[in-house]
Amino acid sequence: MDLIKYDPSHTLREMNQQTLDQILNTKVKYWLSNLLQLTTEKEEALNNAIEGIKYHCIGVTLVDVRKAFEMYANSELELSPISNHIDYILVGKIFNEYKKKKKNLKQRKIIEEPKISDKEKENLQYMGVINCFEHFKQDNYVPYGYLWVYDYFDNRKLFSYTDVQKEQFLKKAERNVKKDASQVDLFTYKRVIAQLEKGNKNAVEIEYKYILIKEFFLKIIAQKKHIKDFI
Repeated sequence: MDLIKYDPSHTLREMNQQTLDQILNTKVKYWLSNLLQLTTEKEEALNNAIEGIKYHCIGVTLVDVRKAFEMYANSELELSPISNHIDYILVGKIFNEYKKKKKNLKQRKIIEEPKISDKEKENLQYMGVINCFEHFKQDNYVPYGYLWVYDYFDNRKLFSYTDVQKEQFLKKAERNVKKDASQVDLFTYKRVIAQLEKGNKNAVEIEYKYILIKEFFLKIIAQKKHIKDFI
């Protein structure tokens, strides 16, 4: 089934309805006819099946629709496939069985995923902190995605800033958030200011943590040491 000119990650509900109807009534109908070997006498039943797809599959993608019918045709569902047969009710049965199958596969995958030991997790975090430090030394900023390094340091009591310093860092974080927002557009800036005035400090708290990581790295570099000397 050649699914083109739409975002495949969109569910049927999220798709432009005109585009969806066009795809369902052309490409999907043609593909289903071939897959299930439908004769021309099944045209009305096929039209009803298309309506069934729009109802039963509204929360999934067209890729899921394709997989569901392929699994049905290949006897991979708890339904016996019937050649030259399709109707509204069968669509519902196929999709319900597909959802069960998909859920079971997901649960099996979760069960089969190997558990990481505490030692392995510790080693991964250790290497992650080193990578973060090396990145900072090279580019002079803490890359996004390393916010967890703050908790890593905080849990090990590595931060030794005074309350006055922390207050200064917090004010700096708020200034940075406002500055970044102002460089986007006026709407973004006003939205950020409104959030801060309402007490929503999430963005500031995140920026504050990044600042503390940066200041700690700068302190280490000034001492001509490496992060390995502290963790």
